[in-house]
Amino acid sequence: VGGTANTPPIGEYIAYAGRLSEEKGWDMLVDIAARNPHLRVEVAGFVNEEVLGKALPDNIRFSGYLDQTKLRQFYRKARFLVIPSRCYEGFPLVALEAMAMGKPVIGPDHGGFTEIIGRGPDAIGFLFRPGDSIDLEKAILSLWNDEEQIRLFGKKSIEKIKTAYSSEIIYWQWEHLFSELLETGKN
Repeated sequence: VGGTANTPPIGEYIAYAGRLSEEKGWDMLVDIAARNPHLRVEVAGFVNEEVLGKALPDNIRFSGYLDQTKLRQFYRKARFLVIPSRCYEGFPLVALEAMAMGKPVIGPDHGGFTEIIGRGPDAIGFLFRPGDSIDLEKAILSLWNDEEQIRLFGKKSIEKIKTAYSSEIIYWQWEHLFSELLETGKN
């Protein structure tokens, strides 16, 4: 389903980008895909032989390792990004990459995910209880069929990238931090 210059396309699949390991929650996503054959999951990243040797649901497809141009297209064609990580991650760049393409993000309510995704009217996606496959599935199913919410989160994702994570904003934040540290060191 297409979009306009101001609204990203709805997308065709759930995006997952990263390592296919238990600490990244890959097994939860596989279980959810198996229970919901109507969902389409597309995976970007290196796929090892151990993963390929396992029986996986037919609705999971592998794109393999993607360069930056292909990765942008991967996100652009997705409905949203799911990061089912069990790990406490400080600043997950995959979330920002998807947000820059106007995509909502579903991630665990811990680490950097909580601040990046947010809650309430400023949220750019859904948070789920870390390690809770049922809560993750509920978030995925809620967003999968809600085109209006996908569009709203997508617009907010782009806005948040511009206002919170642009290079100018990051530069100012670092400059401010270093100034404070220098002032503190003088006292």
